[in-house]
Amino acid sequence: MEPQAQAEGRLWTLVLVSVGLFMVVLDNLVVNVALPSIHNDFGASVQALEWTVNAYVLAYGVMLLTGAALGDRFGRRRMFVAGISLFTAASAAAALAPSADLLIAARAIQGIGAAIVTPLTLTLIAGAFPPEKRGIALGVWSGISGVAVALGRVDRAAREHPHAAHEPRPGGAADEQHLERLGPAAQQDHRRRLARHGLLAVGPQLLSHRGTIDLHGVRVPLHR
Repeated sequence: MEPQAQAEGRLWTLVLVSVGLFMVVLDNLVVNVALPSIHNDFGASVQALEWTVNAYVLAYGVMLLTGAALGDRFGRRRMFVAGISLFTAASAAAALAPSADLLIAARAIQGIGAAIVTPLTLTLIAGAFPPEKRGIALGVWSGISGVAVALGRVDRAAREHPHAAHEPRPGGAADEQHLERLGPAAQQDHRRRLARHGLLAVGPQLLSHRGTIDLHGVRVPLHR
């Protein structure tokens, strides 16, 4: 029977990465509900509304490989904390944005934070759970993502508050308070070299994409 402390550490790891994943997936989708309020409050054009959505998706897509590589280079826990902190700060900035331009900028920063968090949720789970229990943990991870997608489609709170889609998620602060509970495996620093050429090749391709990006099973159109 595994030690109690080890079991609790694994449980906390699963809870924390699940909360982080839930926030980044939900925030990508729920903003669509708030677009009418953003248009009314800021007088935003159709193009500005499109970029309110696309700034997050593009930043996420371009930085996703980089986020994973940074976790290998500087340590998974360290970069997970950095990603959650950046995402939460950007959420606060978006909630307080006085103009559509600043809102779009904050959304792009949110996307960068999300790109750091998302791949590290998987690597943290893989490092914390042994192979025989990893399947259950990944099932929970996948289920949380599905719940966030479902809630993002039906969330109507944004209709009652202009920036509800950008308010700092309550889980963000809680996540940061408990991140020290992540196990030793999360703190490993593999010191791998960044694949700069690969990252530079993928980024421009995504930025020049004229069609759609598949994000967590949702086809998101890119408007130019």
